[in-house]
Amino acid sequence: MRMTEMARRLGRLNFNFRRVPKADVVVVDSDTSEWLSQYFPKSRVLIVEIDSGHRYFWTLMTCLLLGQTTIDHYIARVINRSGSSLAISIQDNFLPLFKLKRRLTRARVVLIQNGHRTARRDLFDSGKLPSPGDTQVDCYMCFNDAVGKQIAAFTNSPVLTIGSFRSNHVKSFQSCFSAVSYISTYNPEVSFDFAYSSPNTPVSFSYGSLLQQRLAVLTEVAKFCSNEQLEFVILGKRGHDLAHSEYRYYKQVLRDIKFTYFPRLKLEDNYQRVDQSWITVSTSSTLGYESLGRGNRTAIFQADSHLLGDSSLAIGWPIKLPQEGPFWSTSCTTTRIAEVLHFLNSTTNNEWDATRQLVSEVIPEFDPGNHRFVDYLKDFGARSIRVD
Repeated sequence: MRMTEMARRLGRLNFNFRRVPKADVVVVDSDTSEWLSQYFPKSRVLIVEIDSGHRYFWTLMTCLLLGQTTIDHYIARVINRSGSSLAISIQDNFLPLFKLKRRLTRARVVLIQNGHRTARRDLFDSGKLPSPGDTQVDCYMCFNDAVGKQIAAFTNSPVLTIGSFRSNHVKSFQSCFSAVSYISTYNPEVSFDFAYSSPNTPVSFSYGSLLQQRLAVLTEVAKFCSNEQLEFVILGKRGHDLAHSEYRYYKQVLRDIKFTYFPRLKLEDNYQRVDQSWITVSTSSTLGYESLGRGNRTAIFQADSHLLGDSSLAIGWPIKLPQEGPFWSTSCTTTRIAEVLHFLNSTTNNEWDATRQLVSEVIPEFDPGNHRFVDYLKDFGARSIRVD
């Protein structure tokens, strides 16, 4: 790395000139760091921030002087200096974390699956995967056994199926209003012109094109709500600074459609809202799978898989499921959308529970209180947070 580039990167960092504090548990930063910390009430917990640009100055300087310029070197040295016996993170798609284990003096490494994974620009992208010899953790905690098998394919690490840590942390709520809630996928920080290339077709699609396909689904959902006299709700993906941009987008593209928009101001907000909805609709969202796991009537419309010719974007991947099912569709035609929504609207609770089991292999089973997670980590003083 050239000195000018290094100086530029260092200039963007926020330095802490104190020594790394002693800790029993190190949590590598994510938006669930505070939640993770709550499971170790009797331990000294250190949250190591990465995305914010926060760095321990003297630890970083030691790394640079030794020629250790990668982020995994820095994180490992912080963990070692803290003296902790456990390093844990829910940023499982941050590949440098898979390289920590061989650099640590005593701490065990646990990674937790953060979201639904695919082979496109994600953890299982063949162009990103490190070689098996470079990857090892003491435990990878995943949504389901299918993902666990994928992880085992590139690392020899033990795998534990716990469902979704996030979803398990939030108690279930009773359905209380007649609404169909659509889980937003819009990201104001991505340009409409951003191109997605496909390995299986010479055609590329822009982010704007994908949004248009999802908008077609959204329009049909709104029509269904109007016909069935159900409230039409959009659950925001963004909170705080970006919520206004997200709302403005939907207000513009759904000009003549009445809807209620809820920004995601807290991590638990949308879990409560999918539980309280009559039907939840997902076009490309981890929350859609989590909603299925929580037992909610959920429609999955995955047009992205069809457009991009990418099977890893289809419902159920890495398990191969039919492209069309009672509560899901890859084609996303007007007819199929109506069929799925009418099924969810008319089926009984018992029929729904039985139908949901068709994809039991690929949905994160709901474990309120994260008991399996706690049982594994009880040696580190972890305990469950009462959520029921």
